[in-house]
Amino acid sequence: FTNIVSWLAEDEDLISVTPKQMENIPLAMTAGDLRVVVYAIILFGLLIIGQGIRIYLKRRK
Repeated sequence: FTNIVSWLAEDEDLISVTPKQMENIPLAMTAGDLRVVVYAIILFGLLIIGQGIRIYLKRRK
């Protein structure tokens, strides 16, 4: 609302975007959930490395 009033008053120096308040929400995970996340990260990394090796070997031929 204040931006509209500033624009109508032709005082565009006052127009700004107000930042949103950050809310700290803790992430509650069980040991099983954490294990799944760790395995997924490791698996994803291994898949990327595996694809890189596959592409390297394919281009080398």
